[in-house]
Amino acid sequence: MNNFKKYLLISFAFALLNAVLLLAIFVPSLNHSDTEQYISTINYFTGESGGELYLHRVLKPLPVFISVLLNPILDAKNALIFQNLIFYFLSVWLVFLLIFRLYKSEKQAFYGTVLFAAAYPMLAYGLAALTDLSGWFFYLASVLVSLKFLESPKVKTALLAGLVAGLGMLFKESLAAAPIFFAFLLFIATNLSLKEKIKYLFCFGSAFILPVLINSIVIYKAYSYSYLHWYWDVWHHGEGDFYAYSVLRILIEIARVLFIGWIFVVLGAVKEFYLKNKERAKILIALVFPSLSFFLWSFPHNRIIFIAFPLICLLGSFGILIKENKQKAAVPLELSFLFLYVAANYIILDALLKYGPCLQGAF
Repeated sequence: MNNFKKYLLISFAFALLNAVLLLAIFVPSLNHSDTEQYISTINYFTGESGGELYLHRVLKPLPVFISVLLNPILDAKNALIFQNLIFYFLSVWLVFLLIFRLYKSEKQAFYGTVLFAAAYPMLAYGLAALTDLSGWFFYLASVLVSLKFLESPKVKTALLAGLVAGLGMLFKESLAAAPIFFAFLLFIATNLSLKEKIKYLFCFGSAFILPVLINSIVIYKAYSYSYLHWYWDVWHHGEGDFYAYSVLRILIEIARVLFIGWIFVVLGAVKEFYLKNKERAKILIALVFPSLSFFLWSFPHNRIIFIAFPLICLLGSFGILIKENKQKAAVPLELSFLFLYVAANYIILDALLKYGPCLQGAF
């Protein structure tokens, strides 16, 4: 067995252990308000008692209607969790591929999958009865197809990257970050003429908007409701204005994404600065802009900020690595760092489940 397969299998083994622990211990204790809305909307379509239609949940219809199709086998909550399990393992695979593509290191790719799978938003929301994981998967899939476009710019590859992101929008609105990445990648990392860049951007945008437009027309005709209504409601009647929150609250939400893992991200960024790998730097810089897209939302939350996970897993996995001249002690130390990262996130999740309601009002 070659190193690639070995480390990929180790990544899946860790992901499986992580999933078992979450589903057995933590997921039954999670009580997210969004979950109840999804369950109620699914029950509305299946005719179950207590069902109620939440229109903003059918703006992204595929998780709801896949759950409806699964209804003879699984109830609404377990149908959502089942979907997330599939997207979870697929996402681990794509994270591994992304890191290996940029750094050509199987060990580092494994480290990145651990950073991803054990990040706080993944532990607290990824396998819960929500739809965030599908959004993270489709965003990463679009990023990888966009990088394939970078290798060999073709119309069909630009169309595919846009279509993947557009289909993802039918699962989660976070896919709005994908066109931002493609646009910056196109203008930062390619030597194409302006005319060609506009052509490929148009191809991506057309493929991206098509499924979103069709879905929006159907939903509006059926319910007289749209994304504009939803965003208006959220900004003016929901969580409020992002910038009305304290700086401390915003920093806390950013910190919750990785906790001590941010140390690895900073170290990775410093390494990249000194290495000056221009081709990789262009990709990393293009990832910065969609990673900041959470500022466009109406309130700070770690699971929204986690749209930055491709960038932070790339830099964080690089930051964990120890210099080659200390290779003898490298693996034990690197694994110790990972263990501390995973253990800290589990401990904090457990603490917040127990004491979070008491602390929430403080910020």
